[in-house]
Amino acid sequence: MACVGGLCIGNIGVLAHIGAMIGIGVLHLPIRDFQYFHIDARRREFVAAGMSCGMAVAFGAVIGGTLFGFEVTQPNTYWQFTSMWRTFLTSTLAVVVYSFFVDLWCLGSRGWLLSTSVLRFDSITIAMPTFESIITSIVIGSVCGLIGSVWIIGNTYINMFRKVHINRQLTKCLEVLVLSLVTTTMFYWLPFWA
Repeated sequence: MACVGGLCIGNIGVLAHIGAMIGIGVLHLPIRDFQYFHIDARRREFVAAGMSCGMAVAFGAVIGGTLFGFEVTQPNTYWQFTSMWRTFLTSTLAVVVYSFFVDLWCLGSRGWLLSTSVLRFDSITIAMPTFESIITSIVIGSVCGLIGSVWIIGNTYINMFRKVHINRQLTKCLEVLVLSLVTTTMFYWLPFWA
């Protein structure tokens, strides 16, 4: 609904959530042997695999999707090494199926299996990076690393403040209301101003 409404949320979170919902929805198909998967660890693995598929399709990055699923679910004890390979396989299949349907969609205008999909079947030419691109990448990486460090420090202090001062039910409800109001207001007004 947020994408249809035109909110500037990107496709990462949306596709990750859709993938997770499809992953858990598959368990409820009326298939007799799926009772094996109805334990908590397997359910979580299906959610992680679905979320990773959504992320992999969003970027066309199978390894990135798998690592995203690992990163998000890493604090849980159910994640094992076999879960990584299962998630990698499902992410790979998701990207291949997605690219197949994109090629099928573009069949009439561009031909079969051209460079319209995430997977590139035509010849790939890789240009050597220039000195300017290397310097630019180092500067962007350094600036983003510093911004991330400042964000983590600020987030730590905000959470310490919340732990001390926002500890009653009324203040917790007011916090949610204020943050929701600020977020929705900014999502509406920022594109209007821009």
